[in-house]
Amino acid sequence: MHGARAMAAALALALAGADVDACADAALAELPESTEIGRNARHALRLARSGDGTFAIVPLLEHQIVDHVYSYGIAAAETVPVALALATAARGRIAEAVPAAACLSRVADSAPALAGALTGALGGGAEIPAAWRDACRTLSGCALPRLTGTDLVELAELLGATELTTPGG
Repeated sequence: MHGARAMAAALALALAGADVDACADAALAELPESTEIGRNARHALRLARSGDGTFAIVPLLEHQIVDHVYSYGIAAAETVPVALALATAARGRIAEAVPAAACLSRVADSAPALAGALTGALGGGAEIPAAWRDACRTLSGCALPRLTGTDLVELAELLGATELTTPGG
């Protein structure tokens, strides 16, 4: 639950126009220092703020944050700190944070998504490389054949234009 609250706090600030440092600090405020996720996030952000660059901290995160004993690579105590650190080291640039997160094999199923969500919120759709947008814009329908050809950008625009109503009203 701490991880979800931390990412929600970071994303809320990113969507309001805050910079990556303010977002990371908001996330930290949701992570008690006495917890594994809190300790990991603080350590990971110290590494990120060392100024050595996004890909330079990948080996440090690999050996100091990511657990290699237990097989639970999707644990929030690892993925949230990794995502926050890489978004911070990349200064909010999605094209750096996401590939760097994918380099951490034990958390490659989750950290790129979290790093991408935060950096995407920070930079907006225009910061997503065109090749990335083009590659995943249209659904192939492999899991749900009826969705073959669905354009995700058009779908997002439709959802964005939909007026929300209250239940029963």
